[in-house]
Amino acid sequence: MSKLRKTIGFIISLTVLAICVYIFLIAVFPPGVFLSPYYILFVFITAGLLLFLFYFVVPKLYKKLNIGRYFEFIRQWSYRKKLTWFAFSMIFLILLVLIKPVSDNINDSKVLESAREQFSVVIYSSISEAKINRTLVELQKALDKLRAEYIAEPPDYVIKVHLFANRNELIERTGLSEWSAGGALLLPGRVPELAITAEKESSIWNSSRPTTTPAHEITHVVTFEALNQKDMKLVPIFVLEGMAEYETMRGIYHFPDRMINRMRLIFYKNDLSRLEIIPSLGIKDESVNQEDLLLFYLLSEEFIRYLIHIYGEHTPWYVVQDVGQGTNFYEAFQKVYNTEYTTAYSEFLSYFY
Repeated sequence: MSKLRKTIGFIISLTVLAICVYIFLIAVFPPGVFLSPYYILFVFITAGLLLFLFYFVVPKLYKKLNIGRYFEFIRQWSYRKKLTWFAFSMIFLILLVLIKPVSDNINDSKVLESAREQFSVVIYSSISEAKINRTLVELQKALDKLRAEYIAEPPDYVIKVHLFANRNELIERTGLSEWSAGGALLLPGRVPELAITAEKESSIWNSSRPTTTPAHEITHVVTFEALNQKDMKLVPIFVLEGMAEYETMRGIYHFPDRMINRMRLIFYKNDLSRLEIIPSLGIKDESVNQEDLLLFYLLSEEFIRYLIHIYGEHTPWYVVQDVGQGTNFYEAFQKVYNTEYTTAYSEFLSYFY
């Protein structure tokens, strides 16, 4: 009976560990890798070896080296100092929980001061001061981060932000498409204008995750600046949206979102003709459906992620900067990547699927 329990426990542990490793593969590698039966087999073999190590090898070493005596000493010491140990543990846990929110709150207060100088807000309905401040902070954070990386001399202007209470109000007032979460008006000779919905309130005791809209729209603004404030149509919208999505989804924070997006793209694997025309899709076309739009944004991000993975982190911005200096986009792309734009996209599809 004991052996049966151990066997069942081993199988359950193996499955859970394999799933965890596989989730990591999904977020890091393209479907062509994580859908391969060889990689799936590799995951299970690796998980099995790790479990064998911890189930059988480690316990034997534990007994042979008599490691338990060290744990016994700790147990006796902690029992004698039980009250002190408990109090110390509770204080440590409380500090661990509070340190980041407190740090973020202090930092956000500083960021807000800069944001009030950088942005002017136009409000169309009742929005709390806390929501306005949170939105400005998220906009400023994204702006500071991207300008520090890609804009040597940021332009001196105040960006106008049209702030709405919800998406319905945003769409009704601006005329944006129903699928829009925000928009950026970026025209040569004009100061950038943004139209977005207000972020949720956030505090030390009530921290909420920001939406991706502020970072997405600010990426468009910084791209506009990298273009020397020229016409955004000089760069294909597929690349513009891909850069905005990539910058928005960076970091471990968006790990689950990237995994879900890649799982979605699996369903389009056998629709090659559709995948090939996506870069030329006009997303403002009224005939474009929601499924096409979703595929457009998911593929645009993965295309930029592919270019960065193969050629380097800042390469899409080098292309944009060259276009801003007067080079044709396709020539700039050829110069940075040493291949044509359409060829690079075909190679991306082969790599990804």
